[in-house]
Amino acid sequence: MATKTKQGDFREIDVSQTLTSVYPVVELVLSFLPYIDLYKSARVCQLWRKIVNTIKLKRNSLGFSCSTREDSVWNTMRFLRNLFSEPQTLIAFCHNSMNTSLADLYVKRGEELAGLLHISEEVLIRMSLMEFIKLFVPKSCEVAIIEAAGIVGTTTDMKTEEFESAEAITFLSIPKLHNNEGLKVVTQSDVTTIEDILLIHDSKTLKACFLFCSDPGFLSKSLVSNLVDKHSVLVAGAFVAGLYSQSQRNEKHDFITCMSLSLYGNQVETASVILPQPKNWGSEHCEMTKADIEKSIITLKDMNLPDKNSFALMIACVGRGEGLFEEPNVESSLFRKHFPRTPLFGLFGDGEIGCNFHEGVLNKPSTEERKRKSPPKLFHSYTTVLVLVCVK
Repeated sequence: MATKTKQGDFREIDVSQTLTSVYPVVELVLSFLPYIDLYKSARVCQLWRKIVNTIKLKRNSLGFSCSTREDSVWNTMRFLRNLFSEPQTLIAFCHNSMNTSLADLYVKRGEELAGLLHISEEVLIRMSLMEFIKLFVPKSCEVAIIEAAGIVGTTTDMKTEEFESAEAITFLSIPKLHNNEGLKVVTQSDVTTIEDILLIHDSKTLKACFLFCSDPGFLSKSLVSNLVDKHSVLVAGAFVAGLYSQSQRNEKHDFITCMSLSLYGNQVETASVILPQPKNWGSEHCEMTKADIEKSIITLKDMNLPDKNSFALMIACVGRGEGLFEEPNVESSLFRKHFPRTPLFGLFGDGEIGCNFHEGVLNKPSTEERKRKSPPKLFHSYTTVLVLVCVK
């Protein structure tokens, strides 16, 4: 590039040298970029690469989004393209009618979207939801799609809603670890034994295991109880309509029967509560008050897990929600009241898995203690399981 001097002569200047001489300015500008654009900027020069690597180490924020069917394709693209932290694991809860080809999702301005992606519109509309997601995430990112009759989602502006029958999709992005600290999530397909889970990673740092199953007869009850009783691991999950997974260990993304999402990390803390069944459950005079629900949520709050770098999972029975309370968003609103900074995700399933759990209470029980105390009930109906996960 040439510039004019006071004498009217032209001389060549090195633009890259000028830019890189203001290290703090470059670092500040790059710090605002989503991770995809940030990584591209590392190709400019060695100094920029050094700055990018420094910024990467500081990024550990969760990403989350929620949208209805009509806007789901465009919103999915915007969400994934604008993630601040590189995703290690991407979890999607969607209505069981949405994980089909994009042609069934009413793609608005399909020709424009295909042009942005440099593919034909015909190729675009034939894609499955999984194939579309994989266009925007690194190959190392593990993707799990869980289909259910209804979902619970949180938007980027922290508005939470229960979509009991409306078609919607919600995402939770777990950031990639750039050191040994933080949360590590491992997805596995069709697990049948406890060894399948314990041998895949460092079992000493296993803090929670989310289990989702599309066939109630497939999941081993002894697997679930042993994780809680013998290994002091929080277990939660549900029986759902469908499951799809893709990871480095499993390049296929076919329909699977059982999925586990195992959470590891020395700095990870977990807790869960079971929201009570209605009074006179099963009778014509079935009742449930907000006070009953709020009492259990306050119990979870009193466990004093830090709300920074936290997220929560809500597993509710399809029989709860508006049909039980005669108004929408009761349980999620009460959760938001006591956890204003924690995004909430989840689903309405056909059976719930979980128990009242706090690591400080159930941590490493002795053999004699296990004999004296009967194991907690883990399989439920007509309840809601709330799980809180934080990274200290």
